[in-house]
Amino acid sequence: MEHTAKRIKLSLEPTIEKITIDITKTGHEIYNTDLSLSEQLVRNVDRVWRERGDWKDITEEGLQRELTKCRNNNDTNATVTSPTHSIHDGRNEQRSPQEDDMSNKETAILDQGKLRDSVISKLYFAKCEIDVALDVINILATENKSNEVGTITAGGGDGGGILTGTSSIATGLKSTISGGLTDTNNGIGGNHNLVLPPGTLHATYVSKPNPIEKAQLEQAQLTLGLKRMQQKSAANYLKKSAASLKKLVDHEQSFWDEAVHLRSNHWLMQASSNSSTGEVGISINYGFKDAGSPFTEISQGEMVRSYQGDAENVKQKVQLVLPHNISKRVHVTIKQNQMGLSKSQSESLLGLEAGEETNHTDHYPSTHETKIDTTQRQLVDAQSTVYEAELFSRILSEAQVLPNNIQCEDDCVMVTLDGQIDILIQKIQLYQSQHKETTPAPVQHLISHTIEMTLRLLLIQRHRFNLWKSRTRLMSGQRKTQQLLNSIGDTTSLPGSSTGLPGNTSLISNPITSGVISTGSNITSSNSVSSGGGGSSNTPIISHRTVGSVSAGNGTTPSSSSSSMSRQLTGSGAHHHTSTGEPTSDIPVLAPVISMTRFWILFDRIRKVVHRTVDPLCGETGLGLAVHFKSQHVFNNGPHYFCDAYPYYGEMTSSIAINVFKGSSLQFALNQSGTIIATLPGNVVTLSSVTEFEAFLLREINLICLHMVCNIANDMIRRSSVYKRAKLEERKAYIWQVDEVDEILYGAVKTTVTAEDQPKWKNIHVHLNKTTTKQNYPAYVLQFKERSYMTHPTELSTTINHGEHHSRKHQIAKRFILLSQWQDADMDGTKPLHTFRNMVTTMIQELLE
Repeated sequence: MEHTAKRIKLSLEPTIEKITIDITKTGHEIYNTDLSLSEQLVRNVDRVWRERGDWKDITEEGLQRELTKCRNNNDTNATVTSPTHSIHDGRNEQRSPQEDDMSNKETAILDQGKLRDSVISKLYFAKCEIDVALDVINILATENKSNEVGTITAGGGDGGGILTGTSSIATGLKSTISGGLTDTNNGIGGNHNLVLPPGTLHATYVSKPNPIEKAQLEQAQLTLGLKRMQQKSAANYLKKSAASLKKLVDHEQSFWDEAVHLRSNHWLMQASSNSSTGEVGISINYGFKDAGSPFTEISQGEMVRSYQGDAENVKQKVQLVLPHNISKRVHVTIKQNQMGLSKSQSESLLGLEAGEETNHTDHYPSTHETKIDTTQRQLVDAQSTVYEAELFSRILSEAQVLPNNIQCEDDCVMVTLDGQIDILIQKIQLYQSQHKETTPAPVQHLISHTIEMTLRLLLIQRHRFNLWKSRTRLMSGQRKTQQLLNSIGDTTSLPGSSTGLPGNTSLISNPITSGVISTGSNITSSNSVSSGGGGSSNTPIISHRTVGSVSAGNGTTPSSSSSSMSRQLTGSGAHHHTSTGEPTSDIPVLAPVISMTRFWILFDRIRKVVHRTVDPLCGETGLGLAVHFKSQHVFNNGPHYFCDAYPYYGEMTSSIAINVFKGSSLQFALNQSGTIIATLPGNVVTLSSVTEFEAFLLREINLICLHMVCNIANDMIRRSSVYKRAKLEERKAYIWQVDEVDEILYGAVKTTVTAEDQPKWKNIHVHLNKTTTKQNYPAYVLQFKERSYMTHPTELSTTINHGEHHSRKHQIAKRFILLSQWQDADMDGTKPLHTFRNMVTTMIQELLE
């Protein structure tokens, strides 16, 4: 039976569906790249090489034996015992003798590279044949009868069909095809329906026709729609993630910017972690431990991130956790206490009125008024609160061991000075409303703020002293340093309880020391003096006075030297403690402030006494007085060794100079111990109270005025004709003299009518009494008492020196001059318009005439 050759045309094309593996930033899809056939074959060969590597042991003898065994089997073309042997048997049947020789040579040589390349090429052609044959069989199977299909199925093995056979369907198919091709003539083991003439099968590629425009448009719309939806979803997700990331970056940037800003302001910072959240923060130390503070209160805060605020609110981004979140400060109030004193007895001190109470809100010139950021302000407030807490703790501990007149409570310390001034030290909470007060503070609050500042500066000096002790221990090997440390350690007295301070070892040297006070002179002093008009026997008296002394020879008056005060304060006359001063082991805070306030009160009283005493003698009709107040704090800036100068505090000293134009002067020195030193030419007087100072000053002013009157009178008498005609031994009776004990000026004037008449003598007594005008202003009255006697000048001089007057009184007359800046015309009927010297000259001229 002759078969008609049929030509079958197969069209193969790759699929258009591609798998998307990624999308670029611009929205383009990246597809999975298909491997070429050669690449796929290489991958399969590598897998076969790894899984079935036993093919290398196949030999020609072994294949022959397997072939003979298979032919002798009853079921020749059924199953094959080994798939690997079956595949190689089929290949051996189609292999030419030349190929067998080549294979034997390759096996003998064992060149694995060439062997691998040959296997790959042969497997490639075999796969192509199997693929084409499988397609042909599927086409023919759909057109043949059922019995023919059954025959085909039986020829493929007993596994369930051509398309749905077992895992060895490829092997069975290959055997069936081989049998049909080789045994066509004899018909043994072949299938006549599947026999195809050689050259029938051809593999050609035909391109798929292009789709119509509508299909292309719909496909493009569908693709673009899917891409747009996917890109929109991805864009929304990316935007949301970017916004969250930006917020996180902003919070982190704000946190570190604030940390850098705080570090630029020299805050001590170190890293810290929160055990509960695991978040890393920054610990900030705002205490004064590194500055020498022994205060043990916790002064360490933490700066953490806060995610509650928005991007513009920096305050909520960074949060400070501070132990001292409530601002407190030490507040000082000073007032005058008039308990037990009448209104007439009360005295206004330090510019305070009696019983003054005020509701004035304090205006604190602190860092709260400056425009600084919130974080910085919180740290400054916390640091200020720690400092104020240490200050009040120190004040309270010192107040409990100081003498009486101090009342201590939990948050209040009251100190009473001289029974009239109360200093109230409190620790109060600082409110925000107190920072906005702009009303000028009265004198009372200025004094309070000065005391507060003094307390804070003393605490700073205490810190410096602690640092100095710690650093000085590094030089303890030196003998001088060791002695100083031993002296500090052996001090057991209360800091500040004694007024003696180290001289050369202090940064501020003490210009008024015990050396000045102990400079001796022939002086007698009293305990109390009443400040009435005229003198008193209880007033301190100088045994020898040079001011106003008259030389009988030429009549000149030596001027007082003003340099004695400077010598006593800062010159060679001052005695400084160099090695005898005992340094204290600590720097007190409250005791120096109390001592300073006492000095302040003393100075205020001295100033008022000077004003009341000197004011009437000033002005156009006065003596030409000039009063100078000068502080005598001498800062020792000379070079020192480290152990010779350590942080400490000094005493407040001040000097008062009362100078008369072209006349004498008075010099006074006030120190913090409460003593007043009056320096006179060649003498020094120590006064212990304000009452003594007032009496002494009044006495000296009286003597200065009387000496000025005495000098004017003596000059006029020496130029008179009566004095010139008198004998030398008689001229002494004409000279006026000042009795410094009774504070009276004595003088005598000789008058005669004719040469034959018996001469008459006028005894003149001049007094300077303190009084007041009708307007209650202070004033002085210079009174001249004139008495006539019939006494010889020599006897008059004797009576004057002994203070006895036994002569017969002839007549008494009184003359006076009012000295005041506010003249009262009703006291003498006229208002003088001349100076003091002119008025005295006129008065003496009238007496001489």
